[in-house]
Parts: sequence; structure tokens; C-alpha cells
Amino acid sequence: MGKFYNGVLGTMTGKVGGVVGRTWKGINTVAAYQPNVSNPRTNLQVAQREKMAAITMLASLINTSFIKPLWDRFAKGMSGYNAFIQSNIAAVSNAGVINFPNLILSKGKMIATAISNVESFGVKLQVEWEPAIVDSYSMSTDKAYFLAINQDTKEIISSAGLVDRSVGKIEIPINNIESGNWHCYLSFKRTDGTIVSNSSYLFYDI
Repeated sequence: MGKFYNGVLGTMTGKVGGVVGRTWKGINTVAAYQPNVSNPRTNLQVAQREKMAAITMLASLINTSFIKPLWDRFAKGMSGYNAFIQSNIAAVSNAGVINFPNLILSKGKMIATAISNVESFGVKLQVEWEPAIVDSYSMSTDKAYFLAINQDTKEIISSAGLVDRSVGKIEIPINNIESGNWHCYLSFKRTDGTIVSNSSYLFYDI
């Protein structure tokens, strides 16, 4: 049974007629009563679950190395993790298949810097880009963030903020790199953390 506190203009808790009252983050809210929705199974709802499962799995894999440094500071009214998911759920099909070229690994004021080459040399992966400054926001001291995702195994290779833009390349130690379809992303962040770049993408087939 629902109850009113301080009259009908006060706080309401529980179900009254066709509405339910509750408090969310200190705010009194009223919503329509919706019985039997504990496990909705319409086609649209199932598709949304598949999309969410795929993008949250990816987000959990790269949260520390990519999302926290490149999203947390710039997310409005939510965590960087949730902002990443919100920006990228459209890149997932209803069947839960990620369209990797459409992923946004970072977005900011700096123009994206293209990956000019990716190549593996035994125990290292070398990633190259043109170090020239291309806009008024970029600086030679910007830190590079590189991420490679194996489409089939979901193996991750990353380098987070260890190399300056001016170096023009990253050499990442690896043990054995799995053959297959690798999706590569490159972003940059100002050393004081105030500006990030849009991410660039390159497909690498081993």
C-alpha cells in the first residue's frame, strides 16, 4: 500500500492507484506502475540487451587504460565509463556484433592523428604516426594512447600515455600476437589532461 507524507503535495512511497512513488538520489519521483516487467522479452528489449552486453564487455576491458584517462574528465553528469557506452552503443548491431571502425575511443578538440603504420617484429609491436602539429590544440608533448583489439579473441594490446607525439612511434612489448583481424585506435591527450583528440582507426590483418 502506498502512503503520502505531508499531504498530497508531500512525499509519496509505494503504489497508489496506477502510479508508484519513490525517492531517487534525494528527488521524489512518480512513475506509472508496470507489473510483470522483471524479465521483458520483446524483440526490441532482447536486442537492446545484446547491444548493452557487447559494449559493456568491451568497456570493462579498456576502462583503466583508455576510458578513465580519456573520458572521465569530460563526461557531463555521468562517469566516463557510461559516457563511452552512450557514445558507442550505436556501433553495435541488434545481434551484439560490434562495428569496430565506427567505435569512438576518444573525442575532443584536437583533430585525430592518423596511424600511418602498424607492424609486428617478434616480441614488439610498432605503431607509427606523423608527428607534425596539425591544429592549434595539438602540442608536440601530447601523450599518445594506442589500443589494438583482436576481433575474434578480444585480446587487447595498449600503450597509455607513455610516449610524446613528437616521437612519432610507439614500440609495445608483446609475447605472441594472435593472427587475425586487429582493430587499432590512436588518441592523444594534453600533458595537463585538459584536452584530448578525436580517435583515429586502422585495420591491421596479420
